[in-house]
Amino acid sequence: MAKDKEQQNIIFGERLKSARQKKGYMLKELSAKVGISHATLSRYEAGKYNPDVKILNRLADSLNVSIDYLFGRTDDPAPRPAQAIQLIDIDQALTEVFQSTHIMFDGKHLHEFNNDTVEDVKTIVTAYLGRKAREKQEKQGGHASVP
Repeated sequence: MAKDKEQQNIIFGERLKSARQKKGYMLKELSAKVGISHATLSRYEAGKYNPDVKILNRLADSLNVSIDYLFGRTDDPAPRPAQAIQLIDIDQALTEVFQSTHIMFDGKHLHEFNNDTVEDVKTIVTAYLGRKAREKQEKQGGHASVP
């Protein structure tokens, strides 16, 4: 078992170094980009250590390779395409909800509320979703593209 782990570390290190060189990064450039020391990156490439998941994702993203490729599970370096996400127009979705004859609030069907109330609810829901998106991005260390 220990031998398998050693071999996996060697494969990871070789592929990491090869991908870095193909992208034209020097050790210091890539390490700065992913937020680690160049000595740590050098240890990864030497097969002495493996990064934690957060750093592993940053390395794969920076090098535009899949994690499976780095660990030798595939010979195709290309990252898998992200699952298609169906984007919806929040305004349209909320309008459809408010036009529904099956949903009630406080004893009234939603379509019975006046337009000002509908617009207020849309504003609140949009602000809430935007705040949640920003919080999620901040936890991941990025910037949200949601208002």
